[in-house]
Amino acid sequence: MRTFLLLLLAVTVSALCRPVSAATLIFSEDFESYTVGNELVSNEKWGSVTSSPTGTLLTATADPSAVFHNGTTNKYLRISDTSNAALTRLDSKPSSAFQLATLSLDFYEPSGVNGTYWNISFPGTASIDFNGGQIRINSGTYSTVYPIDATHHLDIVINNTTAAEIYGINSVASGTFDLWIDNVLILDNYALNSTTGTDLTKFVFSTSSGSYSQEMWIDNVSLYSGIAVPEPSAVHLLLLSMAALFVCQHCCRWRHA
Repeated sequence: MRTFLLLLLAVTVSALCRPVSAATLIFSEDFESYTVGNELVSNEKWGSVTSSPTGTLLTATADPSAVFHNGTTNKYLRISDTSNAALTRLDSKPSSAFQLATLSLDFYEPSGVNGTYWNISFPGTASIDFNGGQIRINSGTYSTVYPIDATHHLDIVINNTTAAEIYGINSVASGTFDLWIDNVLILDNYALNSTTGTDLTKFVFSTSSGSYSQEMWIDNVSLYSGIAVPEPSAVHLLLLSMAALFVCQHCCRWRHA
């Protein structure tokens, strides 16, 4: 029993103290530099902007209700498509290519629409559909994972290297990605479509060309080369803390026995 508890203590401490992978910020956008109501255009951050068909918008928008919790003067990106045909697309221009990366952003999907579809285009690598609180990967089956009419934080840890990577108390295998929403791991080691060991160059936000209304609000977009570790969920921390406390209590009893 004593050996087991000591082993549990070692595992718990290791999980709490596991080193964090280094990450370098290679793209950042908070939309504060844009004029409210203006359409986004190609610039040093966005290489391709497609929103010309009637009914499509990529617009810098005021946030007087502080939806993104950055104050009432905050601005965010409104992606809207009521064209029933054309798609809206926004291609990023990171400062460097990468194989291991973390895409982080905040999003809000209003009710009454079907959300939006964006291709993590790391082209040809993975696509993620957001639709009424549901997520679909690579045109697969939808699963409900988040409530609409609420602000959420998204982290995608993508590993296109030839080796697994450890971060925090988690790991992401070669040729897979992890998807976190509100610091909860939703998808673990989901397979990519690309050949491992090849560079990724950008991510893309876009709407579908389907005949339905789509809208998503996005803010605080960051792309890191490397892994920017999502904060562990409260449940994980609670379980680890309880395990450490349990072991410490029993160790103290041995010393005073």
